[in-house]
Amino acid sequence: MNEQPPLPPPPTQSSGAGCFARGCLIAVVALVVFAVLLGVGGTILYRRAVVHFTAAQAVEVPVAVISNEQYQTARGNLDRLRNAIGANREETIVFGATDLNAIVAHEQEFSGARGRVRFGIADSNMTVDLSVPLESIRLAGFSHRWFNGSVRFSFAYENEQFDFAPLAVQAGTWSVPEWLLTSEFSSSFSRTFSQRFHDEMQAKPQGREVWNHLKSIRLQDDKLVVTTQPSSR
Repeated sequence: MNEQPPLPPPPTQSSGAGCFARGCLIAVVALVVFAVLLGVGGTILYRRAVVHFTAAQAVEVPVAVISNEQYQTARGNLDRLRNAIGANREETIVFGATDLNAIVAHEQEFSGARGRVRFGIADSNMTVDLSVPLESIRLAGFSHRWFNGSVRFSFAYENEQFDFAPLAVQAGTWSVPEWLLTSEFSSSFSRTFSQRFHDEMQAKPQGREVWNHLKSIRLQDDKLVVTTQPSSR
């Protein structure tokens, strides 16, 4: 297809946007790992969990086929987000799953996720097919291992707090029983993740600068709705 090359983001914004992208991917990985460990029943079945839910090699996640018109729409939404953050103003930008997949497929700063992640959004839930390394998970057995599977979850971010509710986790023929993914687990996980996220941002000023501009992120029907805010930090 005859696509125009993506416009490079302004230098002052690209690093922050890149941190934003990596932060979302880290959130997905953390959700996968913690839900899997919970679902297999704790430390007694820990080694079995590593075997069943992780792999020694990555797999290629099919890249979404995106038309030039779809890409231009996605790039326009991404530029609106960058501009709102750069201008320190409040604005709401709506992304569909096609927008997210187009950004991953064509934007250079998201190239690390290309062939590793694919998004779907429906009924205010997100489904992510992914193949991601687990090196950052500092637990025995995860060195040189990959998660190749899918995760479905609801998600919201507001007032610097995350609200995750994992609905399904699957790797190959193995899946976490739905009855284990309780509301109590979701609440506990959300609190823990929010705290760890804030700890991580303390060490990454560029990423923290971007998140200070984000008022809320939520899933609504088949869209991801992002609202920015002025930041005085």
